[in-house]
Amino acid sequence: RVARTHGRPAAAAAAAAAGIRRRCMDGGALVDEPRCATSGIELKGFGDKSYWEATYAAECQVVAADGAAAKGDDDDGCFDWLQGWRGLGWLLEPLLARDTARSVLHLGCGNSTLAEEFYDQGYRRQVSSDIVPGVIEFMAARNRTLRPEMQWVVADATDVCGSLEAESFDLVIEKSVLDALFCSDRHAADFAHFLHEASRLVKPRGIFLSVSMYGPKQILRWLRQPAFGWQVRAVRLEAEEEDDGGGSKRLQNPQLSRLRNSHFAYVCSPRPDRAERGAAERRGALWQALRRRVEAEPDAEVASEASEDDAGSSSGASSVDDEGRAGMRSS
Repeated sequence: RVARTHGRPAAAAAAAAAGIRRRCMDGGALVDEPRCATSGIELKGFGDKSYWEATYAAECQVVAADGAAAKGDDDDGCFDWLQGWRGLGWLLEPLLARDTARSVLHLGCGNSTLAEEFYDQGYRRQVSSDIVPGVIEFMAARNRTLRPEMQWVVADATDVCGSLEAESFDLVIEKSVLDALFCSDRHAADFAHFLHEASRLVKPRGIFLSVSMYGPKQILRWLRQPAFGWQVRAVRLEAEEEDDGGGSKRLQNPQLSRLRNSHFAYVCSPRPDRAERGAAERRGALWQALRRRVEAEPDAEVASEASEDDAGSSSGASSVDDEGRAGMRSS
């Protein structure tokens, strides 16, 4: 579900991990926590493509030669990362103006069933992409008969230029791709390239939605970079309860199963000045400057660079809507 990894010597990677820390609350006391951790849980391996290849190989079962997905002990081999339709539908449908003709892209889809649930609600224009070929093969085979219009693409989410056309989607959604990229030893470069691709793929009046385990303090500094041209609102979500009847599946990996706690949705809509003359050129220049910076220091933290609109509003950490209370605007 994440970008390609860029290996570095183990000593250098360890030094970077030790030097980049964030502060978190643990039992009321401030403690140091690695960047690649949340709620006191270290997300070991999440930034490594091989981790996800192994995880999906264990969860998704073997796809038979005739295209039928073999059943296994773990139900149908799928897992909805953080939230499924039950937890997100109230947020997603207003963003799409309940127009089932609108197009949706799932970046880093993994073995989530969210795209299937979209489809079953009438949204047939679904494209799902992931960097791991095995999980895309599994999900395509699983849906070939019941949902024939769904499309599945193997693509690196930080560089999909050869796979998906610019300004093609009314809604681009990712769930925990950014969380995984936090664990890359090139997290700044991967973050920037991933968000640039998301901004490139969404239509001029479209929406990018990010669902993350990380709070606004960690995420908004990236989403509000002027190079992407977004105004951003954070919405606090509550984790879905496990459904013994087959709704939310349990992961075989207990490390992942512990992470179903409260998290956030970040609704990124175009800034009012996005369509102004010269706006695209200004964003392009800002992107080139950001790209040079993160390529020069690929594992560095990025400073908050709120847009002019954001600068006059309350800070990201305090401008959070609770689940169900936010008035949504259509795209």
